[in-house]
Amino acid sequence: MIDFKCVKKQALHRYTTVLFGLICTVALSACAMLQNQAHQNFEYVYFGTRVSDENTGIYGAKLDHKTGVLMPLGIVADIERPTWLEFVPDSSVFYATASGGENGTGLIYGLKSDPNTGAVSIINKISSGGEDPTFIAPDVKREKLYIANFRDSVVSEITMNDDLSLQTVTGRQMQVGSGPHRRQDSAHAHAAVLDPSGQFVLSPDLGADKVFIYKLPENDGGLQAASRAEVTTPAGTGPRHLVFHPNGKFCYLVFELTAQVQVYSWNAQIGELIPIETQNTLSEGFEGFKSVSELAISKDGRFLYVTNRGENQLIVYNVSEQTGAISEIQRVSVGGKLPWHFAMNKSEEWLLIANFKSNSVTAFRRDDETGLVERMSGEIEIPQVANVAFRK
Repeated sequence: MIDFKCVKKQALHRYTTVLFGLICTVALSACAMLQNQAHQNFEYVYFGTRVSDENTGIYGAKLDHKTGVLMPLGIVADIERPTWLEFVPDSSVFYATASGGENGTGLIYGLKSDPNTGAVSIINKISSGGEDPTFIAPDVKREKLYIANFRDSVVSEITMNDDLSLQTVTGRQMQVGSGPHRRQDSAHAHAAVLDPSGQFVLSPDLGADKVFIYKLPENDGGLQAASRAEVTTPAGTGPRHLVFHPNGKFCYLVFELTAQVQVYSWNAQIGELIPIETQNTLSEGFEGFKSVSELAISKDGRFLYVTNRGENQLIVYNVSEQTGAISEIQRVSVGGKLPWHFAMNKSEEWLLIANFKSNSVTAFRRDDETGLVERMSGEIEIPQVANVAFRK
């Protein structure tokens, strides 16, 4: 005989259990959604410095996406004079230049950031392959780093392990030259940039008034086996940094000593830069100290951003996709003194400027459609800040 009361009780128990499970699942999903939404409202950003005393190190901050307010985290990694930071795209791993190597050489640190807390842990460190490393460029294959060592003008190549830790220096190229300016007594490699094809490494050399172009061998012989060409810039200009247009047809180079932007066409078949135009970043009639520090181009290739020193301005240019030519559309104060570096976050809504002399970081909101920027009210203080690094 069937006990209907027992069957009914069991069915009710099963129903209650399923309902409770559904409620828990919905609650957990809602909680995760809220946490994810909260996380999307901010991101962590890191800053390199040129400090050599007890305040040296990598600093961190939390950027509020709604307001542009920066909430300082203080020193997140105790590293000596970390002047340049560079994230591996789509990774929490990044690298930092540093002082303190043997026999006067520099160091490269591998680090990892925690996306939930902003905390930074050191993975490992090795020699930079030269003196005073000042620039880092990871390749798209996540196999190698290219380093510009400023003092002895050595461009070095470092091999990475599968886990993105640093392995060893596998190639070095020394650059030579000089120029008429007092800072050009010898060659000084200021950057090492991979072209969009990944076949060439370009190194603007401030001391030599040249851009050295290394063609990487197809057999993976690396930088050590690379053939070298060079482009000479006008005497005393001091090439500093360069960026490529996303279409791979144009290249933009800033001259630190004359505060100018040079536009080139780029032939990726043979690794050739052909000059198109040169523009002054300073206002007409400006007299005084002149220099330029950094440049960046938007992902859509429509806008170029440049910071100059002396006037301490951020200049926005419209970029012609057909000719590569640039035309100024905005000029604003950086909100500090002696801008050293700036960077946009991955969405390109926010642009942060590291103002070295005023020990400050200022925030700008960027309009994706017009390319124009708006200064936000908040800023933070960081001693001798020299670099801004967002996760890419």
